[in-house]
Amino acid sequence: MQYAAADWKPQFTAERRVLNVGDTKVLKWGGYGKDTKSTIEVAGKYVWSVKFDEKANPIAVSLNQCQ
Repeated sequence: MQYAAADWKPQFTAERRVLNVGDTKVLKWGGYGKDTKSTIEVAGKYVWSVKFDEKANPIAVSLNQCQ
């Protein structure tokens, strides 16, 4: 997966392009073929969160299982 503006420019991917459940990773510039990979091994509900700075730039992403 990638995180992007409505017109797909810019695109962002998680640092090292892997996001495990419970992780928070810095977002880096992405692009075609630079997707973030996540494996969800336990059935359930999950939430992806994107953190933005004060200028609305995306800076981090996290993946967590809902309680």
